[in-house]
Amino acid sequence: MSGAPTVVMKGGIIRKIDQRLAKPDRKYYDELKNWPKDGRLSDLALKGNHGTLRPDQKRHADVDWFGEGEGWWGKLEHKEEKMRAAYTLALDIATTYDPPRPIRTFWLAGVPDTFQCYVHDTGEETGGVIVFWVTPAVSKVSAPSREETPDDLWVIAGPKEIAAIRARFPDGYKTAEPVEVEEGVFVFKSTGY
Repeated sequence: MSGAPTVVMKGGIIRKIDQRLAKPDRKYYDELKNWPKDGRLSDLALKGNHGTLRPDQKRHADVDWFGEGEGWWGKLEHKEEKMRAAYTLALDIATTYDPPRPIRTFWLAGVPDTFQCYVHDTGEETGGVIVFWVTPAVSKVSAPSREETPDDLWVIAGPKEIAAIRARFPDGYKTAEPVEVEEGVFVFKSTGY
């Protein structure tokens, strides 16, 4: 099980990526495509002043996410390269539309022994591109600040599953009471980290 309350997450960094890519520009694609192959994505974000990563989050990106050995998934290879390829593709797709389609990101944690990215073009009907980060569970995640985790994720599950999710929230996180919508089925408004 993940160290975060839910298996679908959207923490502070992902929210900042979503904000930046709400109106993607072809120059973002060019910038990513032309970044040196051995260059860190964290350096690109900080150098470009993208607003997606603060300097105090660089270690989190470089070690926890993409680190070899001591990172969250230290034995899995090419994590940063996969992330880079996913956003290069997403930007390429999104900017072929006029106007460009927004790009949204979701992190799904709990798939053993894999680090994958998926890119989904929702097409003309709904107008967006979605990037999914699929990773193994993380045993310990530092809770982001309450300001970085608005209540914008709803979980539909049974009462035992909801109780298990609520038990994983850190002290001080007030969560809404689940609402039964059908017998044995509850909707729980959760935070998205």
